[in-house]
Amino acid sequence: MLSLKIALRFLRSNKSQTALIVVGVAVALSVQVFVGSLLTSLQDTLVNETIGNSSQVTISSTEEDGTIDGWEVYLEVAEENDDIRAISPTVDFNGFLIKDIIAEPVLVRGWDMDRAEDIYEISDRVVEGRLPGKEGDVMIGIDLSEETGIIPGDSFTVRTPDARDTGVEVVGIFDLEVSSINGLWLITTLDTSREIFDTGNVVTSIEMQVTDVFAADTVASALQEDIDEGDLGDGVEVVDWKTQNGQLLDALTAQGSTSYMIQSFILISMIIAIASLLSITAIQKRRQIGILKAMGIRDGAAGRIFIMQGFLLGVMAGSLGLVMGLGILLSVPRGSIQLSVSWSFVIASWLVAVISATLAGLGPARKTSKLSPIEVIRDE
Repeated sequence: MLSLKIALRFLRSNKSQTALIVVGVAVALSVQVFVGSLLTSLQDTLVNETIGNSSQVTISSTEEDGTIDGWEVYLEVAEENDDIRAISPTVDFNGFLIKDIIAEPVLVRGWDMDRAEDIYEISDRVVEGRLPGKEGDVMIGIDLSEETGIIPGDSFTVRTPDARDTGVEVVGIFDLEVSSINGLWLITTLDTSREIFDTGNVVTSIEMQVTDVFAADTVASALQEDIDEGDLGDGVEVVDWKTQNGQLLDALTAQGSTSYMIQSFILISMIIAIASLLSITAIQKRRQIGILKAMGIRDGAAGRIFIMQGFLLGVMAGSLGLVMGLGILLSVPRGSIQLSVSWSFVIASWLVAVISATLAGLGPARKTSKLSPIEVIRDE
């Protein structure tokens, strides 16, 4: 293609100028890839650490005693929703850990262990012992264990607010990496929790995780509508993490906006840099373009020379920028933030760079297409 060959020749005719703009744009793109990947990884880390292993949508009781009777119906409704990936009924009550002179407040959490595993991944958090398996088995947090000196194999009494005592045996110690949880939760089975508090076949909540964390409010609304339309009773409400964690959501939204703003400024700077170079090239090559037109090259072909130059600059700068950006990203020491590479973002960044560079050639191309060979001869 004639326009492409001429564009390559123009770029080669001033190699230092071409190299300078390619490196400059590549540096800008590498910053975009690094910053975009860093902010995305930071957002993923925040989400995983705060709500990744917790309930994202919860059916809770609005009754005075805090229990849900006939909870199996609500469980079935939730299981019919394809946007919900994990469901776990829970029996939670406050009580006291009593052993000798020790009296510590605890939150007794009764779980269906198999279902709860899909949400809390509790088996990966066991630091000593095992999960509760039979009635009377409990796990305590690592902070509570250190504070009380209780270890697997020890027994103690759980006392309810109405002074009902039940003996239990510690079979494991967990670490959920949250001090308030490790020092307060006492995890057991549904049946054991019901036995301790003498509740019968009830739950206090049904906890769920969804396939798209940021669509939790939509899923919760749809689930509430299904419950209301099914006339299943007025004793429950559906809540989601976004409603309960407004400050966290605002922080994540602000972080996303900052990322888009930074990338927009970088994109604008790339377009300006390449457009400036091509405008200068159009002026420098005005005589050559006039001669080509006098020899019969069409206006469209003459204009496409600078569009092709923009395209070639975009490909070269984009490719170099991706290599530099990935190199910086992979060289960063791994810490609490798990840096990850989103290849869809990387490829999109490259495509945007190439398209933007190509579009930057439209201005010089338009001027070149209107250039008259007679004007060039007169100027000479």
